[in-house]
Amino acid sequence: MGQDEHPGSTTAAELRELFEAWLAAIASRDTALIAGLLDPSWVYVDFTGHLHDRTDYLRIIGELVGTGHSTELVAFDAHHVTSDVAVAHGRYTSVGTMTNGFRAVQDSRFTGTWRRDTEGRWWCCSHQATNLGTPFE
Repeated sequence: MGQDEHPGSTTAAELRELFEAWLAAIASRDTALIAGLLDPSWVYVDFTGHLHDRTDYLRIIGELVGTGHSTELVAFDAHHVTSDVAVAHGRYTSVGTMTNGFRAVQDSRFTGTWRRDTEGRWWCCSHQATNLGTPFE
């Protein structure tokens, strides 16, 4: 399939499944699963506007996400830019208390860029989130 893929496409379904696994891994602080999805050069602009690289993000998940964290994927869509590059976007909600005591509440829209390697595996190259509400209670 090429640039004309639509939300119901195989690629959109594959990326949705990967992103749902990623969100579930945040709650369990499964940094190994998340690391397996992130391109080595991955960059993240979080909902507060801060820029993080792969190492920093994995540290945040492993050290700062507290217990009782939950995330729900509310909307998801993806389309090809080239045969091996796709853009995903959607919305997720997240709530939980960080280990530093902050109670984070997210209702975020996101955009991510994914690339498929020569073996057919998808890697997230970048992710950007924008919070729609107040991020801390």
